[in-house]
Amino acid sequence: MKTYVAYKGGEVAAVGTKREVAERLGVKPSTVEWYATPSAKRRGGTVVEVVS
Repeated sequence: MKTYVAYKGGEVAAVGTKREVAERLGVKPSTVEWYATPSAKRRGGTVVEVVS
């Protein structure tokens, strides 16, 4: 199982599975997947890293 870490404004906003992070951020799990893409990281805002 993968662990995701979401950052908003340089601060950790959520840590957990894709579903847990999505619930914490109020978005769909597919949005969390998109936040982890290079395109999303270039745009700034919410950034997600897959840590394991």
